[in-house]
Amino acid sequence: MRPPSHLPERVAVVWAEIVAGHADEGARIAGPEFEAYCGTVSNLRDAQQRIAEEGMIVPDSKAMPIPHPALAIEKSCIAELKKWGAKFRPKASR
Repeated sequence: MRPPSHLPERVAVVWAEIVAGHADEGARIAGPEFEAYCGTVSNLRDAQQRIAEEGMIVPDSKAMPIPHPALAIEKSCIAELKKWGAKFRPKASR
């Protein structure tokens, strides 16, 4: 099963990874809610990568140290993913 063509590439990668873990369940989980879930996973990964590359503390516009803004994005994504719980996890890992 292929990701929908309208998904951004980084979201389509997550979509394909998760569907591959669902074997014959791909068609059952596909849909707008699943696409949103994949987008949230993608955003989480992006935030984590930015934090890893730039550090948890970054300079603000006045060169004063502040927590990286991606920390708030990471926290928001984690909270959103918790709402979905195990809905999109492969059966083997539930």
